[in-house]
Amino acid sequence: MIYHCKLLLGGKYHTMHKKRNHLYFLIGTTLAMLLFVQVFIDNTLTDFNTSRVAKSNNQEQNEKMQQGAQNQYNSVQKIVLDKDKICLNKGDNRYLYTDIQYDRQDNLPDESLVWESSDTAVATVNQNGVVTGIANGEADITLHSGSGKISAVCHVSVKPVQYVAMTFDDGPGPYTHSLLDALNTYHCKATFFVVGYNLEKYSNELKEAYQSFMEIGNHSYHHKNLADADKKTIQEELNTNNQLIYQTIGSYPTLLRPPYGIKKTAIRKLCDLPIILWSVDTEDWNHQNIKYLRKYLLSHLGDGEIVLMHDIHEKSVAAVIETLPEIISRGFELVTVSELYQIKGIDLKPGKLYYNTNNKNR
Repeated sequence: MIYHCKLLLGGKYHTMHKKRNHLYFLIGTTLAMLLFVQVFIDNTLTDFNTSRVAKSNNQEQNEKMQQGAQNQYNSVQKIVLDKDKICLNKGDNRYLYTDIQYDRQDNLPDESLVWESSDTAVATVNQNGVVTGIANGEADITLHSGSGKISAVCHVSVKPVQYVAMTFDDGPGPYTHSLLDALNTYHCKATFFVVGYNLEKYSNELKEAYQSFMEIGNHSYHHKNLADADKKTIQEELNTNNQLIYQTIGSYPTLLRPPYGIKKTAIRKLCDLPIILWSVDTEDWNHQNIKYLRKYLLSHLGDGEIVLMHDIHEKSVAAVIETLPEIISRGFELVTVSELYQIKGIDLKPGKLYYNTNNKNR
């Protein structure tokens, strides 16, 4: 009996052991399948993301390649015109000069530029920026990039005007900034004949004048009377100032005015610039009276004249600022010396003396 019972107990134990092993097998198989599914899903998602990133990168690269294929040039980033408003007579020509900034890359041409007039019956413009007055009226001259994304505009009035060149000697100085503000406000240009010893103290004012497209001339370094100076002294005075101007604004002066208007032959021979004198002398250095200077200016302005003043005197600058609105209302257009002669069709030559466009000293 005892033996029989052992057999029964042993069989029951064996059967239970088999069921337990089977259960373990099922659990292990299920876990293995779940792990396999998880790994499969993870790999699938990784492949999908990798494919999506690769596709995105390829698409971005293709877009860049397509853009590059359509844009094989240095793109224009900024256009600045030297004048945003001008007046001129019918038949007169005036130049618009530009400062163009490009997105610079090697071995690529610059993006094209296109000049256009809003009304060619009033004013035309060629592709060199030369504006011609056709008939009295108003028009806008626009310079834009070939893509049309960047542009600058100058408003043109064609009407009877007289051109005058205002010139300022002996600066820059403490009042130059105020003068430049007024000139820019009224869309006027002027020529500044600077001396080296003031330039060193007021270099920012000269930079401001140049950036405002004013004309810069040489007036020597020390402002010495060169009437009795030897050639070496003359060269030092002129060349030292030339270099100082270049170091300050990155451009050499375009004109020369000798101190005190000295016309010495040696200066003319040594100078490689046109020599600009004047036809209207306000003697503002002597008459520091705003009312007097204002009256003198308004009674002596005339077409083609070159006016002498000084931007180192506070009352001289104040007189000009106060008088500018009436000067303009009387039909005068203030331009640089070089533009004055350009409008009149006269070439300025190195070493030659110029008083006004009639070359007569009043």
